[in-house]
Amino acid sequence: MSAGRREGLKGVSLGLDMHNTNDNFMHSLRDATQKMSVAVDQRDGFIRENITDAAAAVARGDTKGADFLFGMVVHTIADKYSPVHRDAQGNPAIYPGPNHSRTDFTGRETSKHITASTMDAMKREIQAAHQQVYGKQP
Repeated sequence: MSAGRREGLKGVSLGLDMHNTNDNFMHSLRDATQKMSVAVDQRDGFIRENITDAAAAVARGDTKGADFLFGMVVHTIADKYSPVHRDAQGNPAIYPGPNHSRTDFTGRETSKHITASTMDAMKREIQAAHQQVYGKQP
């Protein structure tokens, strides 16, 4: 994927973080009164739906549309593994909250807070999604 397309994915991710509606599932978060199973089902369904829609966009030659949808997938998968989006058992944390770090030097979510095994699991899931959407490994 070109540098420009990767920057586009980052833009989609930022857009999702700026989007502030009833969309906790897009950020792998849940409401305080929401059942865990419902939160997980919503999140995973959002990921599956966007993978399917992005693959359909690729099939019809709409790379820009596919990249937009894949950007949402990457954002939600990354949030799924984020230490500020997970409880101690790895389930969606309760909103409000994430307090994303603006840099890798401050805040509650920096590279030092993500273990190598967590990073590997996240990368595998994103690579599998990429394979499903674009038909090839990144």
